[in-house]
Amino acid sequence: MDTEAVHGDRQRRFWTKFAFFGLLAPAERLFLVEHYLTHCRAHVFHLTRELAELEGPLADQGFKTATQRAWIVRTMRHSVAQWHLEISEVEAWRRVHPDGGGTLRLAPSHRRRAHGAAVRTAGRRGTGGRRPAPPKPAFRPRAARYGR
Repeated sequence: MDTEAVHGDRQRRFWTKFAFFGLLAPAERLFLVEHYLTHCRAHVFHLTRELAELEGPLADQGFKTATQRAWIVRTMRHSVAQWHLEISEVEAWRRVHPDGGGTLRLAPSHRRRAHGAAVRTAGRRGTGGRRPAPPKPAFRPRAARYGR
């Protein structure tokens, strides 16, 4: 559990680790979630403070044009919105698993979007909670596959 990674990699690394949360102990999951939430909140705090400076009375100093400043402000607001989305996704998981969770489940609103029809068939009688396997394609010689 590397938590000392370069700051630019933390977002990507967290979601890679999240994919394998089933292999971690609940306490390790909670540690990673709390560590990542702290990281996200620090980004939001920093960007919000920078935005306040850019929108303040001395904001025009150092910029070539007002348009340049407006695009920088827009980009920073977009970044703040992305970090808020990260926070809401991780907090949604934490609400479903306040103790780190023994089994990994997504929040109900995310489950439909992530799995689509698979969620609707899970738990029906006769399916064993699993979707039936798709039929295997018929064998075609290599020449027929490539139009030769």
